[in-house]
Amino acid sequence: MATTKVTTGGITDATIATSDLANNAVVATKIATAAVTSDKIAAEAVDLTKLPHGTSSNDGKFLRANNGADPTFETVNTDLVSDTSPQLGGDLASNGNDIKLADTDKITAGTGDDLLIYHDGSHSYIYDTGMGKLRLVTNSFRLLETDNTASMIAADENGAVELYYDGGKKLETHAHGIRLNGSETGAQFQLGASNDFQIEHDGSNTYIYNLTNDLVIQNDAAVKITAKSGGTQRFRFDSDGLKFGTDTAVGNALDDYEEGTFTATCDNGVTLHSSQDLCQYTKIGRQVTVRGQIRVNNENGGNQNLIVNNLPFSTASGNEGSASSVGAVRIWDQNVPSDTLDVVCETYGSTNTLNFWINRDNTGAERMKANTNAYALFTLTYFAS
Repeated sequence: MATTKVTTGGITDATIATSDLANNAVVATKIATAAVTSDKIAAEAVDLTKLPHGTSSNDGKFLRANNGADPTFETVNTDLVSDTSPQLGGDLASNGNDIKLADTDKITAGTGDDLLIYHDGSHSYIYDTGMGKLRLVTNSFRLLETDNTASMIAADENGAVELYYDGGKKLETHAHGIRLNGSETGAQFQLGASNDFQIEHDGSNTYIYNLTNDLVIQNDAAVKITAKSGGTQRFRFDSDGLKFGTDTAVGNALDDYEEGTFTATCDNGVTLHSSQDLCQYTKIGRQVTVRGQIRVNNENGGNQNLIVNNLPFSTASGNEGSASSVGAVRIWDQNVPSDTLDVVCETYGSTNTLNFWINRDNTGAERMKANTNAYALFTLTYFAS
């Protein structure tokens, strides 16, 4: 039969079955190009035995289409170390495993590596170098010790921030400010390298301690001390001194307190024993109190008035005797008239002298004379100029 005498159009469908064909009777040279299409091949008619198997060197490889050329066996590259620009097509799930980084290797975030997280072998770092703030956003924050139980810092949304020492709360914020040690007693607020300044409440009383040098309270205006109940002002400190209540008058300010001694001397050539001439004074504001015991060493003739001439502060001036002050005297070994009622000491305005007077019955007072080895013990309060 001549070639092309029997065409596909001359063969009735299904008249030639596979059993009518000898094995290998239809070879590739007898099939026209593109004559066998996918609709001419039954489902699962071509099995793996009909595909190239390659050789032992092709184990683990895949068969790759080559853009119209014969397919080739290729290796799947699973070497992520060699891939210098790996990318994810979706989320990376850890699948129950850890992600481990060596020392100094970093987790970076931000286009310019603005946030770094790493461990350098000695310390751990969360390093924010970019624009803006480092924000930790949570409704409840706990910074714990390595035992994973004891708090170091605790903070809650719309609530307190707490600081701890060795697991014990030492400071917390609340709606009105800060509180030391929470509600515990014995809380201390301490300042200074050696805790030199301390404020403490022991559950009943409050204490302010200054353990080194001076405690200086300074204010450019007045310092006022008021009672909590009703706010009544008790004291006021200003440039004039201490004032009481709501008083602001300069003349009413208490501006001085002083204590000291002075060695008494006398007028009129009278001298005192050196073992009995030391006197004391206390000055509160303008009020001065002097006290002491003197003993005459030399009366200088026996008719000299006994006058101490060196009071520590000059007396204030005044009219009609308003600047005069009188004090008590006790004497012994002193000659006085038989009708003596008492002996007093007196000072008057704008002077530093202390005079001794004898008050007599039914006659005028007279100056007390100096008697050798006589004693006079005195106390007097007067107002300084």
